[in-house]
Amino acid sequence: MAAASVGRAQAAAVASPVPAAPIPGRDGSPGFSPTAAGSAAPGGVPTSAPVSTPGGYGGVSAMPRPSVGLVADHGHEIMQAAYLAAQTILGLQRQVGAAGAGIPIVGGAAAAMEPAAQQALPVYQTGQIIDTLSALQRQEQSQPPAELLSLDRGAQLQSALSQRHGGAGPMRIGEREADVLGVIAQMFDAIGQDELLPERVKERMIRLHTPLQKVALLDDAFFLEDSHPARQVLNQMARLETGFDDEATWAVVDPAIQRLVKEFDQDVGMFKQVVDELDELLHQQTEVYEENLTAVVAACEDQQAFIKSREKAEASRRKAEDRGVPEEWREWLNRARRLKPGAAVAMTAGSGQPRRLTLAWVGEDYSSFVFVDAKGKKVATLTLQELAMHLRRGSIIVLPESELSVVDRAL
Repeated sequence: MAAASVGRAQAAAVASPVPAAPIPGRDGSPGFSPTAAGSAAPGGVPTSAPVSTPGGYGGVSAMPRPSVGLVADHGHEIMQAAYLAAQTILGLQRQVGAAGAGIPIVGGAAAAMEPAAQQALPVYQTGQIIDTLSALQRQEQSQPPAELLSLDRGAQLQSALSQRHGGAGPMRIGEREADVLGVIAQMFDAIGQDELLPERVKERMIRLHTPLQKVALLDDAFFLEDSHPARQVLNQMARLETGFDDEATWAVVDPAIQRLVKEFDQDVGMFKQVVDELDELLHQQTEVYEENLTAVVAACEDQQAFIKSREKAEASRRKAEDRGVPEEWREWLNRARRLKPGAAVAMTAGSGQPRRLTLAWVGEDYSSFVFVDAKGKKVATLTLQELAMHLRRGSIIVLPESELSVVDRAL
C-alpha cells in the first residue's frame, strides 16, 4: 500500500470510532469473548445491539459489524474494476509502445516492427502458451528465490515459445493472453514490494508465479472471485506468521508449494488441497493467539484495579494539561482515544520494518494501550501521549478495518 493511500486510510480510520470486539482476532476479526458469552454469533460476529464488555476495556462496547455478504459483494466489484483498469492500462501502453507494458506480444527481431505489422502476425494458441509455461515451471523447480526474482519473464517466455512452437516466421502473443500474463507479473511485483509481508513468505510466494500464470490463462475467475482456490493459497500464505514455530510452519508450507510447482498442470483443484492444509495450520496459530490474548487481557484486568486509585489523580492532572496544549496536539490525542480493542495497526517504531499489531486493551480513562503480536503476546504498552505521538509521526498507522487481502492489494 502506498504511503499516500495509507495516510488516507489512517485519516478515515480515526475519523470515527472503530467497531471493536471483546477480544480481537489475530487478523483484526471479531474473535471471541470470554466475558460476554452469548453476545455474538458463531465466529464471534455480534448480530444485534451493542453489547457492553465488562472489565478493563474502558467502557468500550462491541458494535455490530457489516454484513459479510455486503463486504464480499463490494470486494467482488473492486476486483472487477481493478482487473478491467489493469487491462485498459496495459492496452494503452502497448499502443504507444511504452516501457513496462507487461508481457510483450512479440520477441526477438519482431520487437522492432511497427505496431500495425506486429498485429498482423499469426498468434500463438493459448494451449501453446500453457505448454511452454509448463516447461518453464519444470526448469524453475531448483532455482533459488533470488534467481526467480531477477528473471525477465517476458523475454524468457518469448524465447521458449519460439523454440517450442515457432513457425516459419515470427509470431505474437494475443492481447488477451498478454493482458493476463502482464497483470500476474505486476501482481507479483507488488507482492514483492508489500512491506507487510515477511521476506520468508515472499520467497515462497514467488515460486507460484508461473503456476499462477497458467491458472489465470485457464480460468478468468482467478481475477474476479476472491474465493478462487489459487487466490486463497496466496492470501492464506500472507496470513501465516513466521513468529511461530518456523520449523513446523515450513514443514507444512514448503512441501505443499513444491507439490504445486512439480505437479500442477491444468487441474486447479490442486490448489484447493493446499488451501485445506494451510487452513489447518492457520487454525492452530489462531488457537495459540487466542490463548495468549486471553492471558494478556486477564493480566490487564488485574493491573487495572491496582492502579485505579493512582489514575484518579493522574486523570485530573492530564485534564489540566489538555486544556493548555495546542489544538493540533489535542486532535492527535483525540485520534488516539478513538482507537478501540481490535484495531489493527502497522508499527514501525523502533525498526524500519512495519509490524502488524492488534490493540488488545484500553485502560480506563485511556491510561494505557496494550498491543499484541500475531501470537497474542504483549509487545507494547503505550500511554495516551505516546500513542498520539506515534500516530503524529506516522510510526504507527491505523490499518482500515476492511483491509484488502494480499492479492487484492497487489491488483
